[in-house]
Amino acid sequence: MWLATGYTDMRRGFPSLALQVQEVLRKDPLSGHLFVFRGRRSDLVKVIWHGVLQSMKEVNNRI
Repeated sequence: MWLATGYTDMRRGFPSLALQVQEVLRKDPLSGHLFVFRGRRSDLVKVIWHGVLQSMKEVNNRI
């Protein structure tokens, strides 16, 4: 799990946050790790995670 320090502009979309993960943390956003971003007031969070559920979704679509 990776927690972004400071605050994140919650208007940013997930592609923009994934790019931030790649450029700042030098990590792959599709690696299965959790990347957590919080808003300025700390009342909102956004999480990037690509893991088992995504794979299960793909399996269910094939059935």
